[in-house]
Amino acid sequence: MIKKTLRNFSFIDFSVFFFLIYFNIRLLLAPHSEDAEAAIGVFQGTLLLYICSLLLTRGEVLSHPRARGITHRFILLFSVLGLYLLAMREALAALQPTLVDAQLADIDRVIFGGVPAQMLEYFHTPMVTEWFAFFYYNYFFIVGLATIPSAFFGRSLIARGVVQGSVMIVCFGHILYTLVPGRGPYVALEFESELQGGLFWDLVKQAVIAQGALLDIFPSLHTALPSFLVIYLAMNRRSMTLNKLKVALWGLIFFATINIMVATLYLRWHYAVDVLAGLVLALLTAVIVNRTNPNDELRASRGQQPIFEPCLGRASRDPLDSESLG
Repeated sequence: MIKKTLRNFSFIDFSVFFFLIYFNIRLLLAPHSEDAEAAIGVFQGTLLLYICSLLLTRGEVLSHPRARGITHRFILLFSVLGLYLLAMREALAALQPTLVDAQLADIDRVIFGGVPAQMLEYFHTPMVTEWFAFFYYNYFFIVGLATIPSAFFGRSLIARGVVQGSVMIVCFGHILYTLVPGRGPYVALEFESELQGGLFWDLVKQAVIAQGALLDIFPSLHTALPSFLVIYLAMNRRSMTLNKLKVALWGLIFFATINIMVATLYLRWHYAVDVLAGLVLALLTAVIVNRTNPNDELRASRGQQPIFEPCLGRASRDPLDSESLG
């Protein structure tokens, strides 16, 4: 069983496993606190659950491919997204980091002659705030639209790459949060006035207060995830059968990505260096995914399982999959 698990291991499995091991070690070594106590149990339980899921799926304890596919995908996503919602805020706080906001702001000043989050205050109006808040808030919908169908239905090369890259960015992005901790300009810097907006600005503030990790600024994942989608799909455009829907979807993601990047600065959540780090992470991930995303035939020739076995449907149905919309 263990031999089969290791043989069938994929890069996406390694990314999540490394992410969980890293956080478990850091939390075990963290000073005692209520945050550490709350986080360690969740992270240990998730690591145990993930190891069990690998044995069941990659170790082929589950004999039916569809059962393996459902189990693998569900636990994979829970191990990344579920942890963010359940314990990431506590985990980052438990490490009791020394904040580096001052250094990040100084880097902005060296590169741009000032901190863009402060410089953009000149353009502040309630209407502009609401425009950027709309894109910042709908980042979750945009990224979900491009990745969730691929995560549960996709089996094509491109669909697997979308999921693999998104998972890698979340895993390694959160590791970087522990190495370059900060609160962001809205806490660390002074502004002449508070931002004023409407419905979407209120929704953004509520989401950050309720679910935000609060120490998650470097790199900007609001930049990295949609930028990865834009870059990765552009890299693979020749292997896709393009049609109007896919071109329109790529254009929507590209337009939204530009606005989201500006929004992270205008709404004072990020320094510009955070955004640059997000872009670098997106580009590196796209390159790595292109090199570590073998097709099912190649894995089969090595005696390995597909990276994603069938889940909820016979064929790929995600909107980025050339097999379904070509």
